[in-house]
Amino acid sequence: MAGGSFGAVCLNSPGGSLIEATKIAEFIESRYLGTVIEDGDSCLSACSLIFMLGTKKLGSVGSDEWSRRLEMGLSRRMHVNGTLGFHRPAPTLDTSRSYSAKDMSAAFDVAVNAALEFMRLANSYKPSDGTGAMKPDLIEKLLQHKGQDFYYIDTVDKAGRWDIEIFGYPEPRHAGAREALNACDNTSNWFKGLAPVPVIDANQAMLDSLVYKRARDLQPENEDGIYYFYEVQGRDDVSDLGAGPGERICEIGIYYNEEYVSDKLSVMGCGGDTVFGPSFGQRCNDGDDAGIYLEVSPLSIFSSETRLRDLPDKVAEIDRVSPEFEMGQSRRTIASCYPKEGRFVRVSEGPRLEIVDSTDKPRKRIALAQEWLSLTIGPEETRFTGPDNNRKVCKDWCDLHDGKFSSPEADRAPEMVQTCKDMSLVWWSVVLPDGRSGWTPAQYLMP
Repeated sequence: MAGGSFGAVCLNSPGGSLIEATKIAEFIESRYLGTVIEDGDSCLSACSLIFMLGTKKLGSVGSDEWSRRLEMGLSRRMHVNGTLGFHRPAPTLDTSRSYSAKDMSAAFDVAVNAALEFMRLANSYKPSDGTGAMKPDLIEKLLQHKGQDFYYIDTVDKAGRWDIEIFGYPEPRHAGAREALNACDNTSNWFKGLAPVPVIDANQAMLDSLVYKRARDLQPENEDGIYYFYEVQGRDDVSDLGAGPGERICEIGIYYNEEYVSDKLSVMGCGGDTVFGPSFGQRCNDGDDAGIYLEVSPLSIFSSETRLRDLPDKVAEIDRVSPEFEMGQSRRTIASCYPKEGRFVRVSEGPRLEIVDSTDKPRKRIALAQEWLSLTIGPEETRFTGPDNNRKVCKDWCDLHDGKFSSPEADRAPEMVQTCKDMSLVWWSVVLPDGRSGWTPAQYLMP
């Protein structure tokens, strides 16, 4: 439509004819119309099939069918107080009369043809979303329910798994480590179609074990100077027959920058495991570089069994308790960038906690730091790594913190020194108990 907007159809119906529903669904898809279930409305039976064909136009590619597919994206939105229910088609028969074999055969053919047309539409591929209008496991659920026994989309897992956008609830303003862990596990399960194992809210001990808060970006064009993301080791060990367990690793960023994503919460990330490979995004946890992030459903930050109607209460709970969990993520190490002689022990057994032969790339691993309980400060001076600008910024903050010069911004020095460490820009020389020496990021060590 004009101005780049697109139209939508609001649905509120108990259902009806499958044949007519497939005609309406095809019309909606062909006209790039989104579908919406408003507050208090319901969309059941044949209406649910129309709802799932909600589409928006992403751009203009070409006139052939494949180009038209490239232009399409899913657009299905439901209010938290809306109702969406699926069941399998059923014949409507007049029980007061009898039917001949010919009548039954004709009716069967009509039903099969309608089902085939529906399946064609349900499988219509949307390359931008990497999926069809309806995933096979939702069709399986649909066929398991009949009559008034509907399969309702009423939880976070169901809506997120089948790409249904939920609206009508306030977004949390303090989502953090706990929500990043949920996002890792939920999104991995949804993208790979893995069994819906409940993703529950973690306690502080689990967060300390599986989530590490890191900072990135000291570039001057960033108004705030830094943003944070979370390195996450997913809770679910995934396994392949005969291959043993696979470790799930994600990077999750939760943003509130209004200029970056209008005025909405945005959840970005990448993730995968050693069995199935990447689940979403690309190159996640590859050396010291950030992964290539994909924007994922904001529903992913919630525990999977959260009822959609309970989302407003859940948001209030997140905003109440998340700051306390975040305090647990702020691991404070040695305040100075320039440690004195002595020993220190590990703070974290993160995925990159290793002793290497150099602060420059390529690096050769000398040992995994988790093999050692304690390390001794080595003879070399502190080194600053990363882009030239970041190295200079961190060295200046460290020198200010250690009193090498004065500045009105001295009060910010402790926070910025910790940020430089969180970004693995400050490296210390260390000596292992067996006499070997190397380098490791200062962020993992404490006296």
